[in-house]
Amino acid sequence: MTLEECASLTGRAIEATAAPSQPNPYSLLSENEVCGGAVSRDSSKPLQWDLGVSGSPYVEEAERRGLTLRTCGDLLGRGVQAETRPSEPPPSPSPAAAIAEPAAPKAAVSSPLIEEIQEALVQLGYHPGKVDGIPGRRTRSAIRAFQRDNGGPVDGQGTASVLARLQEAVARQAEIPAPAIARIEPPEDAGTPAVIAPEVPDGGEDGAAGADDKTGEAVLGSDVDEVKWFREPAEQGDAAAQYWLGYMYWKGDGVPKDAAEAVKWFRAAAEQGDGDAQYRLAYMYRNGEGVAKNGAEAATWFRKSAEQGNPAAQHRLGDLYRRGAGVVRNDAAAVKWFGKSAEQGNPDAQYNLGFMYSEGRGVRKDLAEAVDWFRKSAEQGDADAQYRLGGMLARGMGVERNYAAAAGWLRKSAEQGNAAAQHDLGLMYAKETGVPRDRVLAYMWLRLAAMQGFEESKKNLDIVAGEMTPAQIEEARGRAGKWMEK
Repeated sequence: MTLEECASLTGRAIEATAAPSQPNPYSLLSENEVCGGAVSRDSSKPLQWDLGVSGSPYVEEAERRGLTLRTCGDLLGRGVQAETRPSEPPPSPSPAAAIAEPAAPKAAVSSPLIEEIQEALVQLGYHPGKVDGIPGRRTRSAIRAFQRDNGGPVDGQGTASVLARLQEAVARQAEIPAPAIARIEPPEDAGTPAVIAPEVPDGGEDGAAGADDKTGEAVLGSDVDEVKWFREPAEQGDAAAQYWLGYMYWKGDGVPKDAAEAVKWFRAAAEQGDGDAQYRLAYMYRNGEGVAKNGAEAATWFRKSAEQGNPAAQHRLGDLYRRGAGVVRNDAAAVKWFGKSAEQGNPDAQYNLGFMYSEGRGVRKDLAEAVDWFRKSAEQGDADAQYRLGGMLARGMGVERNYAAAAGWLRKSAEQGNAAAQHDLGLMYAKETGVPRDRVLAYMWLRLAAMQGFEESKKNLDIVAGEMTPAQIEEARGRAGKWMEK
């Protein structure tokens, strides 16, 4: 007799038997296996989540277990490349909720190649962030923007070939003016000289050429020819020619790359008062290129260049005083030099000056002044300044509260990969603060921040997800994946 027949005779209903639930196969994996499936496979690129069809289940399992990208990087022995601003102060409070401080990123290794790439990007009007040799998010974003604008693969990687293309673009843009040296007359049988520079007035009180003096129409030949025509006046003591010869040794243009030889010529020009050479010599001492690393000597030469009005040197000197590197820490001196550089439009100096005013370091605390300098830097594309400005607008600090304007600046910063800005913008979309409520965008931005290890975003992500449909969550994840592929 069947169960159904017995039930019919006794008048009792049959309790429905639920099908046994299928176990989640990913829950049986070790953390190493989950991380191995959740992250990108290409070890030559920065570590990131694999949001493709094969990787998404592993990513979801990693999120369920609370595994961050940084934790997976540690387990797999692959570092997470994070951009940091040296001695960076903590972010301003969230406009929509209190934000837990993100875990401090591991110290990133500075690379001379990346620093050259960053310098070239700055010259071309892109925004790689701080020129520090660290291949952070903003640097990779700037490289991708350059690659999109100039054709070829768009991968955001800082390679020697990318540097070569950047240098070509810089050369086309600036037309590489010749230094301010006397006209060089070649021998009768030498043909057309590689460089013909017009005579220009001496610059500075002691006849040294400043940054603006290295100008003039020029006809340029090969790098080898340029070295030939620079060497003779350099050996005769011309400071501008000495600077350019040192620069060519430093870059390896027309001669084998030789940092020690570059230092020799930079020093010769610097000792004659050439501001650009003084800055470059300080740079060599700071990084230990061609000479033993020496913070005090770097500070000495940065000061000499800064006193001639070089905005980059002024900012560097201010940062040394702020950190007490090579000099005794002195916040008032830092403010002085940040101010000189900021007045000339240096966005990093403008940011740092804004920070000093916001904290009252070396100067009387003045939030309105801080807002002004953050705004100047933000308008030049500095993501940290954009985040700071957005936070101050949201809280009405030094400026009238304006949530809509705050969201606009946070969006600009978030688009450049600032995790704190991504988190705050996500909350604004979730809470309808300054922007229309949009849970898909809220989830997308919170997810992007969480993928960078921003712990508070994970908690808020679960809250927002509880108010969404599976289709909305899938759409938000898809948008986050596409954003990561930019």
